[in-house]
Amino acid sequence: MINRYKIAIVEPAPLLLAGVKALLEESGEFEVAYVFNTLHGYELRASHIQPDVIVVSPDLFDFSNRSSIRSFFAVPDGSALVGLVTAHYDEKTLRQFDAVIDIFDDLQSVMLKLRSALKLNSENADSGDSYNLSDRELEILVSVAKGLTNKEIAELHDISVNTVITHRKNISRKTGIKSVSGLTVYALLNNLIDQTDVE
Repeated sequence: MINRYKIAIVEPAPLLLAGVKALLEESGEFEVAYVFNTLHGYELRASHIQPDVIVVSPDLFDFSNRSSIRSFFAVPDGSALVGLVTAHYDEKTLRQFDAVIDIFDDLQSVMLKLRSALKLNSENADSGDSYNLSDRELEILVSVAKGLTNKEIAELHDISVNTVITHRKNISRKTGIKSVSGLTVYALLNNLIDQTDVE
């Protein structure tokens, strides 16, 4: 039995979703394990799944509110983020993905891009880059250190509670700290907050 990579697809167009799913499963190397037609649907399950690859359409993001795709939802550590593009996007948007699949790509091109994204993601994890907290993770860490609940953090940063939970898991894994008090000390020692924030 060949170990197949698990893929989550977030795509609202049923025909496009069915086509991408059929193409990926044709390879035998990838298994479409999770399908969502909205970002909200993905966020509801995000803390419970661990796909190797998340394929998502940039069309789902409202860039007028935020400029970073990864600030919209939590990408689990170890998962590659792949864009599924159906139109022209600026280079800044496309660079935020580990790879970009175009709807005109053939199976061989798609496989090459997915393998490249998986390899890039694996190299980043092996090189110790995973210890560095993202900007969003730092924001969540500060909120945790200030004593906010998951619900309060979600409301403050305009994200779902499940996304907060995924960020907290990633923060704990990267720092090796599991308790709120430990994260508070970490935030104090790294000058992310000052003493008055926790009194």
